[in-house]
Parts: sequence; structure tokens; C-alpha cells
Amino acid sequence: MSSSSSSSYAPVNELEDDDSHALDYGFPSTIQTTGVYTSSVHTIFARHTADIRSATEPILQPLHQIAKKRIRELVAVQNKELFGFLQHPERTPNSLGLAESIFRKYGYDVPIAHRNTSLISRELNVDVSMSEALTAIESAMNKACCNQDMSTIPYLATQVKWIYSQYKQVGEEVMRLEALLAQKTEMLDKLQQRAPLLTQLASNESLAPLLDAFHTYMKEVFQANKFEETYKELTEAYKKWYILREIISVQQTTVTTTEPLCAVCLTDPVGFAVVPCGHTFCGGCARRMGMSCFLCRGSVREKIRVFFT
Repeated sequence: MSSSSSSSYAPVNELEDDDSHALDYGFPSTIQTTGVYTSSVHTIFARHTADIRSATEPILQPLHQIAKKRIRELVAVQNKELFGFLQHPERTPNSLGLAESIFRKYGYDVPIAHRNTSLISRELNVDVSMSEALTAIESAMNKACCNQDMSTIPYLATQVKWIYSQYKQVGEEVMRLEALLAQKTEMLDKLQQRAPLLTQLASNESLAPLLDAFHTYMKEVFQANKFEETYKELTEAYKKWYILREIISVQQTTVTTTEPLCAVCLTDPVGFAVVPCGHTFCGGCARRMGMSCFLCRGSVREKIRVFFT
């Protein structure tokens, strides 16, 4: 049969341009408009390949990347457990997470004059009730003074002596617990600061075991921290201390002194003032003060000597 004979197939040069592109499987199409078939298949395939990559990463990713991921996940879980008791039951959890929300809102020092005066109990699940602390004080005082006739002056004198003694003891406990809480939070701060340094180290065969060991260390530190327990003990002790201080303050208003008395011990004269809040303390209490004021809990920039004439 001659090549010029009639044929049911059209020559290639007679095909439409669109048909030519459709038959070309070796190169991407240059068609500017796509139909629903092309768009649908393209979207499905794009998402399918994304899922394939995600499923493949845990299998093929280096061990040090897995170790880094474990550290990030550990911090997220432990932070949630650490601050879980502060989650307000009537507030919807923030999308950032409780710990991240606390860090952003309360993680920086605010000058006294610019502090938010709203009740924090409206924001966090904190107990501000004083009834249990007051009951505990009354019960302990009645037990200590039970051998005295309640209608006698010696009974009243015994009560006053007991209140002063308890005020000092509870104050010591507040300072001890505050120092303990500071040690625990400082340890967590050190972990938080060092974790990025380790995860940014150059990758080699020794990095994954190092990160695994750090992961184990972090987990043990978080588990031994017992932040919630110490925080609650501190707040309960502070409640008792403040109640006793108010009782003694009422008694001190009837005492005439030539010099103002320390705002903490209420017995020794003022010798120092705290900057910037301005609260005044005796030399002994000022020396024992940490980084925050005993009364307002504001940060202490410096302590200055004061004199009265």
C-alpha cells in the first residue's frame, strides 16, 4: 500500500495544539487553564505526597533530630503538668497553652506603679481564702493556751506572747519556702536556657546520645521539682504570716516610739529602705531579704541606709 493512500489517522502536524500537549507525557503542560479533573488530581496528589513525606520522616530522619523532638515534647508535657494547678476552671484554655500564656503575661517584672490591680484569682486558679489559715491559727493558739483561765490577764499575756512567737516562726518559714521556690524556678530557668544550646550543636555521631542523656536528666529534674507543692505551702504560710502581722500591727498602734519600726519584725527600728517600692526594714530583715520585697513582692533594685533626726 502506498504511503499516500487514504488513512484513518491524521498526520501529527494536523493535531490540535491542545491534543499535542495532552499526549506529551515527557514535559509539563503549558495550558493556562485547567479543568476540574486536573485540579482535583493535582491537589490530591500534592497532599498525598505531603503525607508520604510525613510518614517517611520518622523512619529516615537522623537520630539527633528525633532526640531534639523528644526534648521539645518533654518540655511541653512537663510545663503543662507544672502549671496545671493554676488553670482557671472557668476560663477557656488559651491556644498557646497554659505555660506559654503564663510566660507571656507574667514572665517579666512590672514596676509597682504599673502593676495590674485586678484580682489574679480571676485569671488563675489560685486560693485566696483566709478561713483555713485563720482557723489553724485560732486552733493552735487555743491549744497552746489551754492551761490558762480564759478570763485572766495571764491568759491574755500568754496569747500575746504566743502570737509574737508564731509571727517570728511563720515568717522564718515563709522565707525558707520562698528561697526553696526560687531555687526550683532557677533550676528550671537553667534547663530552659541550656536546652537550645544543646539542640543547636553541630550534628555528629555523639550528638544523639548526648541529647538522650539530657532528655533523661530534664525528666528527672521536672519530676523531682514538686513546684506545685512548694508554691501552695508558701502561700498558706504567707496567709498565716499576714494574719499574725495584722494582729500585731493593731497592738503596735498603741505603742509610742521615737523611731518607726521595721515593717516585718515590728520590733526593731527602721534602718533601710528598699528601692523602688520604698518599704522600710530593720538592718536584720534587710540583710535577709532576697530579690523581692517582703511586703509588696516587688523587685529589689537596691537597699539604702536611712536616718531619722
